Amino acid sequence: MRILKNKKLVIILSLFIIWLPTIIIFFFWKKLPDNIATHYNAQMVADGWSSKIVAVLLIPLIITVIQLLLVYAILRNPKAVKTEEIIFFFLPIISIFGNGTIFLSALGMNLQNYRELILNILFGILFIMLGLLMRDVKPNRIIGVRLPWTFQSKKNWKLTNRLAARLFLVGGILLILCGLLPASGLTWFIIALVIVVPIIYSYVLHRQGV
Repeated sequence: MRILKNKKLVIILSLFIIWLPTIIIFFFWKKLPDNIATHYNAQMVADGWSSKIVAVLLIPLIITVIQLLLVYAILRNPKAVKTEEIIFFFLPIISIFGNGTIFLSALGMNLQNYRELILNILFGILFIMLGLLMRDVKPNRIIGVRLPWTFQSKKNWKLTNRLAARLFLVGGILLILCGLLPASGLTWFIIALVIVVPIIYSYVLHRQGV
């Protein structure tokens, strides 16, 4: 019963975080333009627009629906991962970052001046979350280094995903640092390294009979 209560608290907190940018932006409602950019290309140039009410309310509403579906799926299969609380906070963090960026742009911030920083932080957050999830993940079809030989051997799966978890954690931190420092040129090298090394490691284990 205590664990259930804690999970309910985590779920409620995650939903609150999703709506936090929206709650804050209501204090600046009169300063928002009638149409707000809600989609940007890789160069951080706006290529999609929504009305003020849609941008402020519909986006967090969609994220909330996805979050509730995700929570439902996890609670239906609690043995898939041991760190379900981390998954609960994945979309809330994306909401804080994504909606916060959209609202700051609507209030006058030029996102093109912060393109590398925004992309690096976004990839960094994603990698850190994946790293936390993959530490104790069991074989499944959703999360982890899913290769034919990792599914054939529980030991291979365990060793590969533990290494991948460490690499994703370190890689995520490095990506954020690259965004904050003048080292954005290393971004794609770090991403490639984090993805390729676990695959090679897993295959080497497989060839060794693991």
